[in-house]
Amino acid sequence: AELNSKWTLDTFTFFLTHPNLNGAFNPAHRRVYMDMTRPLSHYFISSSHNSYLEGNQLNSASSVKPIVRSLRMGVRVIELDCYDGPRGPEVY
Repeated sequence: AELNSKWTLDTFTFFLTHPNLNGAFNPAHRRVYMDMTRPLSHYFISSSHNSYLEGNQLNSASSVKPIVRSLRMGVRVIELDCYDGPRGPEVY
């Protein structure tokens, strides 16, 4: 499918929950193989701030492309902004 600058909620949900697109839902990754008994602050979590921006946060456009790029690079936490749009919720 071609990447559009805006996805519907159904498209975004499909992307996040698809086992081939999101490793968290891959059945092969269900087995825990690390020590998960430590406090959360003891683990490194790859994350992204302003994940939807194509450039700097002051004057760049919003797009789904940077989110896809971040997820493909291994980021597991992304920031999304949700707004009430004229036709319903808009996620950036």
